[in-house]
Amino acid sequence: MIRFVLFAFVLGLAASHAEARTSVVRSGEHRTFTRLTVQVPQNARWSIFNHQSVSEISVDQPEILFDTSQVFNRIPKKRLIDLEQSGPGGALLLTLGCECDVTGFKLDDTMLVIDIKDPEENPTTEATEPAPIQGGPFGFSQSNPHETAARREDFRLPAPVGFNRNMQPQLPPDPAVPDGLAERSTDVAINISEQRLLEQIARASQQGLITPVSPNRPAKADPVTATGQIGTAEQTFPAAPNVNIVAATSIDRDMKNAAGLFPATAAKQQCLSADMVSISEWSDGRTFSEQIGELRAEVFEEFDRLDKAALRNLAKTYLHFGFGAEATDALQMTGNPEPEDMVLLALAKIVDDDPIETVNPLDGQESCTNEAALWAVLSHPELASAADPDTIQQAFARLPLHLRAYLGPRLSQVFSRSGDPNLAAAILRATDRSGETAGPAQDFAHAVLQNSRGNVEDARRKMTDAVDQNTEFSPEALIELIETHWVERLPIAPDLPDLAAAYAVELRMSEMALAMHRAHAISLALSGAFDAAFAQVSEIAELYGGPAKEQASIPVLFLLAENADNVTFLKHAMNSASANETALPVELEDATASRLLELGFPETAMTYLSAKETGPASSGRRLMRTEAAIALGLPHRALIELLGVTGPEAERLRADAMWQNGDVKRASEILQDSLGDEAARRGFWLSDSLDQVDTGTDSKYATLTEISLRLQEEAAAPEASAPLASARALLSGSERTREEIDSLLGLARDSSAAN
Repeated sequence: MIRFVLFAFVLGLAASHAEARTSVVRSGEHRTFTRLTVQVPQNARWSIFNHQSVSEISVDQPEILFDTSQVFNRIPKKRLIDLEQSGPGGALLLTLGCECDVTGFKLDDTMLVIDIKDPEENPTTEATEPAPIQGGPFGFSQSNPHETAARREDFRLPAPVGFNRNMQPQLPPDPAVPDGLAERSTDVAINISEQRLLEQIARASQQGLITPVSPNRPAKADPVTATGQIGTAEQTFPAAPNVNIVAATSIDRDMKNAAGLFPATAAKQQCLSADMVSISEWSDGRTFSEQIGELRAEVFEEFDRLDKAALRNLAKTYLHFGFGAEATDALQMTGNPEPEDMVLLALAKIVDDDPIETVNPLDGQESCTNEAALWAVLSHPELASAADPDTIQQAFARLPLHLRAYLGPRLSQVFSRSGDPNLAAAILRATDRSGETAGPAQDFAHAVLQNSRGNVEDARRKMTDAVDQNTEFSPEALIELIETHWVERLPIAPDLPDLAAAYAVELRMSEMALAMHRAHAISLALSGAFDAAFAQVSEIAELYGGPAKEQASIPVLFLLAENADNVTFLKHAMNSASANETALPVELEDATASRLLELGFPETAMTYLSAKETGPASSGRRLMRTEAAIALGLPHRALIELLGVTGPEAERLRADAMWQNGDVKRASEILQDSLGDEAARRGFWLSDSLDQVDTGTDSKYATLTEISLRLQEEAAAPEASAPLASARALLSGSERTREEIDSLLGLARDSSAAN
């Protein structure tokens, strides 16, 4: 019977875990915002509630479990400090490191996108507690009507879906709508007729019947308007961010289910046509020379006029065989490029791994469901987490074999660094199956993949091999190798700093120069040459400015606090504290301050501990501030720092502060309650509170207390009536008193020497 009960319990526990649906939270860092994406069930409702430094994200799925293990692989702990979930179905709590705006929107009805945006530099309204943002299966949002009524700004198109009888008749801003379309405020006095009219306008806009126009929209380069009108909606380039205007009725839903003609989001309408990016179809199967020779002969028509269609076909053929520069030359002969030519020019830049200097028609295409997503990821690797893995794999499998062998290692590195090693491994396997001999690119991609999976030893070995091969990937492999040693705090080979210095000189005019200079500084710090490392950081500041210096100095300062000798540490820690130019991470400030306190420099430690903070200080930092304040003779500040902090260490510091403030008895009571050690007995003895000393222990101050109590008793004893007996008692007592006083003074001298 007991076995049956245990078996049933195990089955129930397994079933409960099986019901939990795990959704991986992916991340990406941008210049003005940090983006998190997570797959959620279709039609799932969601909400965001923003507190002062914490945002709460809820999804109405009791079995959903957020996997946050890969979030900080691609983003620093700058805007987002931490995120956690209490359990399946619980809210995802984001701990922010800035006064950022947290917004969200649904993409393709299955992906929830959360943006942590930097605050505006010149806000026109006072900051107030933000209202919760709620979203349903169609991506609309709801906000507090009193908050929207308080902000009197220009009225723009809303995104309503229905009525809530407990809600005022106004519509909130949709976080996915760009500045030109977002509704900033509505009037509470809008009546029901106006509400219905606005719903109809929003639904007509979403169906493509009307186009919202904003008079305040800033001018922006648009490849469509610059080169001409495009025939179909599928070929329209996304000149603005995805517009998330959704308003649907039951008739709309029935039409969508019946005919499939009703688009779910505006983003789908903005995806490029598959024909514009299907490189695999731009060849008729003949050899390269046969196709190129025939197409070049068709470029010039009668009277030497250029045939733009032939030039476009020539460029497509060049791209099919992987010749980006030749495709660019052919397209430039057309004069004013058309929209399709701009897509081909972007593909040519991607094939040659060159930056796209003009308007990129692939912006925003990473969430599409055709080959455009693959090329968009290659043009913007930082947005790889927003792409659908199945779409990427299918698009990659449709590439020609030679392009798979050429682009596979690069694409695998993109997803290894974006926190998706499974997709990176699948791409590498498909590359290996292409039949091409594995080269340095694939070897380096395998090293990056092993590093992303946490196989540090395998990654180090493969990166070291890549460095020794002296190929075009050797500098990048050296940077990755030094970065791995720094992250894992591993000892470095003595020749790597010199090799990094040589590469820094060789690549000083390339895009990799800054990364190599930074790797050189880190390698010097890893080898213990901190003076040379800080000299390299100063050189980076002169060449590239303050942000580059900050990026390079933080790893060096971490290694300084952890590994440098005392003299070297004090030299550079004091300089950094006096300069106060770099915003250091909290962990680095705490590590530096802790070592300064150990070495007896509380004033400099307080400089690090009193740096500007974006949120409440941790308990550990407050304890260090308390210790520094006591060392500086500031007991009142120490007691203020300890407000609300508990624990043995806090009680010890609180007693030290009270002792320094002169409240010895109260300090001893705290020590007795929390620690019960010899310091409490010493305090009671010094404050003449002998009745509170535990004399039943074998300790120095217990003995002192017993002697003091005996002396008090002898002094208070009544004298004998007979004069001779009284004299004898006085002599005997005097002798005992002298002995007790000698013992008392001896113990007191020992205690004074010990303290």
